[in-house]
Amino acid sequence: MKKYSGILSEPLKPDDGPEAYWERIEALARHYEIDLDDDAAWLRLMFELCAAHVPGFKMKEADLPREGTDDRDAEVLREMLSRIREYGSVQEAATAVVQARPDLGYGDAKSLREWFGDFTNPANRHYDKRRALAFIMARYGT
Repeated sequence: MKKYSGILSEPLKPDDGPEAYWERIEALARHYEIDLDDDAAWLRLMFELCAAHVPGFKMKEADLPREGTDDRDAEVLREMLSRIREYGSVQEAATAVVQARPDLGYGDAKSLREWFGDFTNPANRHYDKRRALAFIMARYGT
């Protein structure tokens, strides 16, 4: 975890107004390299704070694989999540993605459903917070 500095390490004073709170929110977003104009900024900020301060959100260093989410994973996630919202079903979404996007390289809906389930399952030994964040960002914003 990065140490907090500047106004993030200074307590508020009893007479500080709302601008002091907002100044700290902006500093906190900068600290975690989050653009507050991003649609998913608040969600990202929440996950960063959880990962930094809540033991249940911490990952053991040894459990983190070295590879991250690649561009194809991100594109498949965007397509799948868009179709899941449209159809309300992973099965129907996978069928629609396979038909609409053969360039993604999934020959059939079953293999895409399996990939999606494996990708989003925390019990998967390749799961890590970067993949979880990619999933969340694909679901809730870019």
